[in-house]
Amino acid sequence: MNGRFANMSTDELIQARLARDISAADAEEIQQELLRRRAGREPRPGPARGAPEERAGSERELVNVRVLDFDMPFWGMVVFMLKWTFAAIPAMLILFAAAVAIWVLAGGALATLLGPR
Repeated sequence: MNGRFANMSTDELIQARLARDISAADAEEIQQELLRRRAGREPRPGPARGAPEERAGSERELVNVRVLDFDMPFWGMVVFMLKWTFAAIPAMLILFAAAVAIWVLAGGALATLLGPR
């Protein structure tokens, strides 16, 4: 790395990385610089845990975020997908019960309106 991007702030690097008119080599160099900075960074402190009145003066700001990549171990992803699958079973049962209830109510309403044949 020749250090072209070493003097830029992290925000400037991210903006340069998101630009559509940069070369693939520059994009890779920017990505490597961002990874180098992330590897040397200390963990950020968590959110404020004070009483609500202590945080009342802080304002929240809306920020547009673009996720370029995330790193998740393979087996962690497998476990996540299994949990997702098992969580879908009760959800599908609930949706099925709701559909049956709507079908029965609609059928009863139609039978009442049309009368016996």
